[in-house]
Amino acid sequence: MNLDRIVTFFRSRTKHTNATPSPPDPAIEFPHPENVELFVRLREDAKVASPDKNPMWVMGGYEIRAHPDLISVLYPLVTEEGVRKGYAYGRPVMANANGLVFAYAGGTHYVFLKLREDKLNDARDDGGRFDPSYFPSQKYAF
Repeated sequence: MNLDRIVTFFRSRTKHTNATPSPPDPAIEFPHPENVELFVRLREDAKVASPDKNPMWVMGGYEIRAHPDLISVLYPLVTEEGVRKGYAYGRPVMANANGLVFAYAGGTHYVFLKLREDKLNDARDDGGRFDPSYFPSQKYAF
């Protein structure tokens, strides 16, 4: 074998890479149709966690998008039976028995709640605020 053939052989080989496995789609765990817009928004800044990422910084297969301490703030807010707690695109979420996500945490200190229109003023009176730029067609207050 001459040198050119050896060089060609090694250049033609593809490098073996370990593909990062795709995390589960949150829409499977939380299949409610009203979650579509929320999941589109959360997916925009989501990043699939690499296999070597410290598990402390991974939620549901994605790099975290909420401070881990917010889990202990969010999850105890509603303790009723049937409330489902999990993750969507690196954020902790809570959903009703039908899979409708009604609360999630983000950043270092934000908790978002989906409220009925008649509850928005009560939330504001308790120190929450409404920001329609997050989800113009849904009612999330924090």
